[in-house]
Amino acid sequence: MKKWLGWLACLLIVGLFIYGGMRWVFPDMFGNKSTLSAYVEATDDTQTTFLVKEAAGTFQVTTRTPDEEKTTWLSNAELVNDYTGDWTVTFGLKGKGQDGVVESTKMDDLSVGGTVTSDLAYAAYIPYATANGNEVGLFVATDDQAIIKAIQKDPQSAEEYKEKAEIRYIGIETASND
Repeated sequence: MKKWLGWLACLLIVGLFIYGGMRWVFPDMFGNKSTLSAYVEATDDTQTTFLVKEAAGTFQVTTRTPDEEKTTWLSNAELVNDYTGDWTVTFGLKGKGQDGVVESTKMDDLSVGGTVTSDLAYAAYIPYATANGNEVGLFVATDDQAIIKAIQKDPQSAEEYKEKAEIRYIGIETASND
């Protein structure tokens, strides 16, 4: 009986070493996932905050225009260190600046932000979930306020106005840990 328990203990120890080694070599396969888990009530008409449930990985805020691929706008990679907890991502306007902020829900000093400014007359942030699931809204800047109103009524029509307005889709997605 003792010999059987000894073999079982050895197998358990070897299994734990293999599992630990795999987590070290392939960290993305073991829970480095970020998910947009909840919509947090908008603080006002020009700002929306999303809660990102974090499981020890990083996520990034991406942007795309109707004619280009996604690019990284903000990331929490430089803030993560050993912090594993929830993050808030806020999108909104500051004047005509299109603003994004990533911050920890527990530690006020873990925050990063970015602003894209436009010299067009009007700007708006419009919450809008696209079919692929990563995009959560879009920024529109234009000299014609009627275009903003039209896109607010039907966000799916935004790309029809790409010649007359600056359109920037915003997404939240898991980042690679390269």
